[in-house]
Amino acid sequence: MSHGIRRHHRKPSSLAIPLPALIFVAAIFMIMHIELFFSIIYDRKSDAVRACYEIDDRGVASAVSGSHKMDLTTAFLAVLSNEKASREILNISGEKCVTIDGLARACAKAGRFPEPEIVHYNPKEFDFGKKKAFPFRDQHYFAPMLKAKHVLGWKPELDLVEGSTDSYNLDFSRGTFRKEADFTTDDMILSKKPFLPS
Repeated sequence: MSHGIRRHHRKPSSLAIPLPALIFVAAIFMIMHIELFFSIIYDRKSDAVRACYEIDDRGVASAVSGSHKMDLTTAFLAVLSNEKASREILNISGEKCVTIDGLARACAKAGRFPEPEIVHYNPKEFDFGKKKAFPFRDQHYFAPMLKAKHVLGWKPELDLVEGSTDSYNLDFSRGTFRKEADFTTDDMILSKKPFLPS
């Protein structure tokens, strides 16, 4: 008696894969940037805010994009109810990129604080040891979301300032998820002059 091998043929998965970029909500990656700026202005009462360093010789600053948690929710719901999303990979993000400078200004506006003084620095001039200085990664971090708009008929409703304001009011100002900020690298940067022009 011979024993054959039964092969199971699976149909291609109909799963769509939404890929969120940075998220404007506490306890998730984007808050690492936003909460840091809130901490500098709110806790430290300081007008001097580290912003970004130049990532190349042309002086091009890092740019990021992100999504508010409510916009992510509507995007995920749109995926579940749309057959066109089957087996698609969709970037979920805001419509516009912003520099780290712009992010700092948006956070100040969200918390109704004065315009911050932004300081640029050259990381090659510092030895931070095992600590990491903001913005933690010297690269752009954004994703095009036109495909999601086309396939899902979806678009984000909250811009950076609106999303940051919501995060500040509902999370940061209440103390939710907050950890004590470490300003060691800030002090190293701010103690050295001159700074790069902002």
